[in-house]
Amino acid sequence: ANLVHASSPSLSVFPPRAVFTVDGIRVGVLGLTRREWGKFLDADRMKTLRIEDPVPAARRRVAELRKEADLVVALGNLTAEENAELRRRVLGIDIIAGESVPFSAADAGQVLEARDPSRGPFGQTLLVEKDGFNVLTTVRAERRDAGGGEAGLTLRQEHVFLSDELPLEQGFGDFDAAAFGVVGRAEPPLLP
Repeated sequence: ANLVHASSPSLSVFPPRAVFTVDGIRVGVLGLTRREWGKFLDADRMKTLRIEDPVPAARRRVAELRKEADLVVALGNLTAEENAELRRRVLGIDIIAGESVPFSAADAGQVLEARDPSRGPFGQTLLVEKDGFNVLTTVRAERRDAGGGEAGLTLRQEHVFLSDELPLEQGFGDFDAAAFGVVGRAEPPLLP
């Protein structure tokens, strides 16, 4: 939502949001990226693009999403400080997903539950989902009509530690990198 055309900042480069239905709950998702990640994009392309501050971009998109969605998720790679700012300044986001933190095996199986029995459409963020490279995080949502335009919302977050030592699930074989065009070579690389 915050990678925009420099000449028209209200126009996102990619679809700024998506809405889909899961178990009867309409979920709206908007994407946000760190401003400094522009350095990873093609320099010529960045002459016509810019990464705007996530807060105003999120404010614009959340207002749109709330018309279509029961649950709004901001998915991004923002820092903990940026997520805290987003949580403080943008009402209407239910979940901020994508705050990367280090995990250890001791974190596996931890469950966090957040509840709001009478949540209006523009409440403060209820859950900041944390993830890591070696963790699968699931978030389950339960929504109940509370009347008067409000709904009870329960979010349950669980972390599963991923390990190569776990047995393969029945019916799934070993990963074959070559099948995906990934090959390893022992000879030194050729450099121009």
